[in-house]
Amino acid sequence: MTSTPDGEAPLRFAVDGNLAIIELNNPPVNALYDTMRDGIASLMAQLEHDPAIAAILFVGAGRAFSAGVDLKRTSSRPEPFFLHAALDAIDQVTKPLLAAIHGPALGGGLELALTCHYRLAGPDACFGLPEVEVGIIPGACGTQRLPRIIPLARALDVAASGDILGTAEAAQLGLVDEVTNATDFRAAAIAWAKSQTGKPIRRTRNHAIIASADAQALFTAAAQRAANERPGESAPLKAIAAVLAGYEHGFDAGVEAERQLVTECKHSAQAKAMRHLFFAERAAGKVAELPQRITSLALSGSRAETLAKIAREAGIEIRPDGAVALHAIGPEETSAPNALTVILHGNPNGLVEIATPTEQDSGILAAVVRLVRPLGRATVIGRGCQLSQQLRAATANTGSTPRQFPPPVIAALADTAAQLVASGAATSTGDIDLLCIAALGFPRPLGGPVYQYGLISGVK
Repeated sequence: MTSTPDGEAPLRFAVDGNLAIIELNNPPVNALYDTMRDGIASLMAQLEHDPAIAAILFVGAGRAFSAGVDLKRTSSRPEPFFLHAALDAIDQVTKPLLAAIHGPALGGGLELALTCHYRLAGPDACFGLPEVEVGIIPGACGTQRLPRIIPLARALDVAASGDILGTAEAAQLGLVDEVTNATDFRAAAIAWAKSQTGKPIRRTRNHAIIASADAQALFTAAAQRAANERPGESAPLKAIAAVLAGYEHGFDAGVEAERQLVTECKHSAQAKAMRHLFFAERAAGKVAELPQRITSLALSGSRAETLAKIAREAGIEIRPDGAVALHAIGPEETSAPNALTVILHGNPNGLVEIATPTEQDSGILAAVVRLVRPLGRATVIGRGCQLSQQLRAATANTGSTPRQFPPPVIAALADTAAQLVASGAATSTGDIDLLCIAALGFPRPLGGPVYQYGLISGVK
């Protein structure tokens, strides 16, 4: 089996009495890829015929169960990456299959857990199918199994709108069977799994979809929510269509519809653009220096209280003579000259912008990036200027109507982005794309003006 970067196998296997333990081990979040899928399928065939094994437990190494498919390994593939070989093999097992979930169980990670017969969760677990964030839909029967475990309305929220469920809600909905607050989660999971030996097999595929008498109204409401919250995005509607196929025609037909819709999404321009944004978000906000410890802050600005709340939670004192002065403002405001400023662009894109003086201490900047992380999906840093204001000025100079992006505006924004990166004010053009979506309203499904300019000019 291929090793992980640290030299360890991506699946660890152990036996404790009559319990087989399969540990997902692909740091940092146990993302799934071919070797893990094929290894699970092989282990299922082996363990099914081993009379010494009475039950099988899936757990995650480190801080997660599994955050889904490894996009770095699979996004360049010409065809979608499917987990079906592993999940189909799981469905053939006639012994209790158990998932013990701490941290994220997202995308393919949740789909793996849904295929198991019983689920245990820790208090920090979270559950979701966030594939719509990268322009695709769940592709490992998530659109089929989830509405057979939790009510249809909430399953549509998760599959089509990307809602994330915490442990409490997951337990209330019936997604998890038990919750443990044990300090040693792994030991508690093994003890729990052993207690499930001999319990009946509960294959999710055999359950009926949990729907009210007016199920069609739920599909209509889900489509309306998608239109309101994700305008112009096709993936949410395709996710709804996959769930509908399973509702109307049964599990196997739903799986086939899901597979076809995933393939359509994989090759779409939207999926390519939104994968670009996915990787841009993960690259944003990087600072070479290690964060310095901040013990106190002096806060000012219209959004100071928002920062004060998270600072207090981090154990940082707020006082007028704080060791670090931080100005916090809203998206339409202008940063104070030579002040370390946090601009909160808010929902739905949840971006945090930091405008720093040119000579800002990198250790303090890294600490501020860490502090504001809970406030947005990404953090973009402007050195010596407020990037969003520079971009607004670029669009104003074209004479274009706000939130309209004809080719001349896209070209102007791409040119401004190149200048900002060349001067060192911006780290990357990916940062500029993220800011144009959050601050200017550039359509997210198009990937940003720099990305679009690359398509128009033939660079991408």
